[in-house]
Amino acid sequence: MSLFYPSYSFRRIYEIPTRFFLEQGIRVLFLDVDNTLTTHDNPIPHERIKDWLEEQGQAGLRLLVLSNNTAERVAPFARGLGLEYVADAKKPLPFPLWRALKEMEISPRAAAVVGDQIFTDVLCGKLSRCLSVLVEPMEEEDWGFLAVKRRWEKQVLKRYIPRRWQPNPRMEGWELVICDECGSSFRKGSSQMLRLCPECAHHLYGYPNCDHHFEGGRCIRCGWDGSESGYIKGLKQGGNGNG
Repeated sequence: MSLFYPSYSFRRIYEIPTRFFLEQGIRVLFLDVDNTLTTHDNPIPHERIKDWLEEQGQAGLRLLVLSNNTAERVAPFARGLGLEYVADAKKPLPFPLWRALKEMEISPRAAAVVGDQIFTDVLCGKLSRCLSVLVEPMEEEDWGFLAVKRRWEKQVLKRYIPRRWQPNPRMEGWELVICDECGSSFRKGSSQMLRLCPECAHHLYGYPNCDHHFEGGRCIRCGWDGSESGYIKGLKQGGNGNG
């Protein structure tokens, strides 16, 4: 049954704070369309979606639409928002998602699947070993097989205890961004380069590094989570880095 329980749940997608993803090392968001970004078959996104997407993008998160709907439905909607997309995704099967992650050279643990359905979105997230985030549908679906699935979902959720996210108190007041090199989120202002964490800025360009002190898998001074790109690993192994 735990396969059908989301990692976290929120009421609406636009209510999910950007730092929710950044604090957990998420770099990529796979987003459902119908009843997540807009109402069913609506070509226009919810009025608050564009601002929310822009906020995620400014923080360095990569955004992709992942939908079981046809390309005729998904492509114009995604392009209208400037997003990459995977149509006919066959969720909950994880293979299209894995292919996208492989092309981006990103681990499933650094990705989140966000959607409104348990048997597609949540299960896809669990099977693909990504963070799964359930949001409430934007409208009731009381027709056809969708109505049947919603009744099944209610039965499943009767035993589900919602897991509410709490911000990391050690990161209170931090503005987090994602490093373009290693993919770790880090505290803005802790590095002398805007889009590189102190670790990567040090090894690539010789800037002073943070005097890291790790607790709970992160440096409590700059927020770096220990991630390293293949290039920087090669520099360290070859002795050509600045550290």
